[in-house]
Amino acid sequence: MTAGALPGRAGRAAPRSRGGHRGARRGPAVPAATIARLAACVACCLTAGIAVKENYLLRGFEAALASHVVGFATALPAGPIPQTPSFWFTVGPHHVMGLEITPACTVVLMMTPFLIATAFLVWRRSSAARPLVACAVAIVMLLVVNQLRILAIIMFVLHMGFGGGFYWGHTLIGSLITVLGGAVTLVVYALIAIRRGTPGRARRSAH
Repeated sequence: MTAGALPGRAGRAAPRSRGGHRGARRGPAVPAATIARLAACVACCLTAGIAVKENYLLRGFEAALASHVVGFATALPAGPIPQTPSFWFTVGPHHVMGLEITPACTVVLMMTPFLIATAFLVWRRSSAARPLVACAVAIVMLLVVNQLRILAIIMFVLHMGFGGGFYWGHTLIGSLITVLGGAVTLVVYALIAIRRGTPGRARRSAH
């Protein structure tokens, strides 16, 4: 007897192993929009923390800016005191007065809540553009409001002297400017950051 292949068995292929060549399953990829929103949230929080920590430098910037604003508005000599949050302005022919921007009067305290709110809105909303634009507009408006407050103090001091002028300009009129300016800034921020598209635009997109 000789050994040989049985009829019909020679061409049969070996069974394939299931899953032998399949790649390992990968987890769901994180969308790029989520990563961008997370980065924007972290950036807003870091900016708020840095602003609070480095408020001395920011107050120095405000003082330098205020010296230019006061010099332009009053046409009197004024200038910053280097490496300090203070500036000087001319009260009389031979009388120069200095003004320091204290931590309680800086724009840093007012802009920090807007940065934190922006971080929350960026994470909660699908688009980060509106909250970020609203935050930038709010910071600029707060800076302008604080400069107007400083200018009001200087104008009252020039016309009423330091005693009564500083009281009226800083305590009464200055506080009123800060409250009204902060309220207007909050409204503008909410309109830009939270307001959805106009109905007309929505109707055009529906058609």
